[in-house]
Amino acid sequence: MPPEISDRNVFILGAGFSKSAGAPLIDEFLDISREIFDDPESGLDDTEKKLFAQVFEFKKRVAQSREKFRIDLDNIEQLFGLIEMSHRLEQENDVRDAMVYVIAKTLQLAIAKTDRRPAVRVSSASAFGKNTSLAWAEGLPRENVNVLTPDIYTHFALLLSGKYDPPNKARSNTVITFNYDLILDEALRRVGVEPLYGLPDCSSDGLPAQQGMGVSVLKLHGSTNWAICPQCNKVHVLSGAKFTGDPVGFRTRPCTECGKQNLHLLLVPPSWDKSEYREVMRPVWKQAVNELKRANRICVIGYSMPETDTFFKFLLALGLAENNQLYRFVLVDLIKKSLAGHLLSEPEPTTNIEARYKAMFETLFVKRRFDFFDRGFADFLSNIGSAMRRAETIEALGPG
Repeated sequence: MPPEISDRNVFILGAGFSKSAGAPLIDEFLDISREIFDDPESGLDDTEKKLFAQVFEFKKRVAQSREKFRIDLDNIEQLFGLIEMSHRLEQENDVRDAMVYVIAKTLQLAIAKTDRRPAVRVSSASAFGKNTSLAWAEGLPRENVNVLTPDIYTHFALLLSGKYDPPNKARSNTVITFNYDLILDEALRRVGVEPLYGLPDCSSDGLPAQQGMGVSVLKLHGSTNWAICPQCNKVHVLSGAKFTGDPVGFRTRPCTECGKQNLHLLLVPPSWDKSEYREVMRPVWKQAVNELKRANRICVIGYSMPETDTFFKFLLALGLAENNQLYRFVLVDLIKKSLAGHLLSEPEPTTNIEARYKAMFETLFVKRRFDFFDRGFADFLSNIGSAMRRAETIEALGPG
């Protein structure tokens, strides 16, 4: 009988997690979309170009309101929110679909352009000394026989999947993410582990979803490999690809439930109202709350928690209301510092992120349980043993 799991970790990922893989941040997203649209070698077909043009035309029209009202239309979340509200008023149905596609396509092409990701040098002696088999490590990049050099996302996937754990360790790792991209999904598959999305009735690559061993990756806002049939609400999941990778195939793909074409990408807007997606996403959101209720450690990576994001705050409040075993809350972000240790120029100091999180918690909890790791995701991975108070450590030897 396997040992009872008493070590439960929940990792919450935001846009900062995916930055090193080439995914654009919120404030630069539309600029990169525009570069793709204007680039004759981007590979967009005529239908895709029309979708990009629709979004930029909407942005141009709404920009007139800035004469009277302050709004940042270069912020992808604010623009998506405006389009979503317009869609609810039945004025801009086509633009909402175009916006969703532009987001997914921009992520696909921006990530594909990034040739090299940061790597971690890991001592095989310290990482695997207690393991009985190293067969799973075959094929991973190496500096020499004693040092592995996986990129940071593969390294994180190895941690999540328990590949580094001694055989007698019973640990549960769950990911809750606001990101649409497949960076983590693909990293897990590289190490032979499936991301489990918590969508019980979805169709996976035209077949019923398979249940099995893997890591729960709960994508609260949907994913670029999820699509939904607007006629019957059947959710479709591609296990190893993005729907935007084959635009013609996506436009002609039939629903496995009703047989009709015209699937829509399933991306939930990061805005005030998610009610349209409630029934489809309820199992994912419910599982996320349940995992937060049982967590011993919660680690937030690269999520700034904007002031307007009541969804995340309520999700966290519901999860922690019944959690009596949480002893570690770690916030990971990157504050760029000069040689003198001062913040480099930023309009809003990144330390406001730390203050924003601390303001949510009771004073004693912050003093005893809260830690802010300000050197970014890659450096956090090199120190994850001490940062997460793990009983065992993995010896990281510096950048790869």
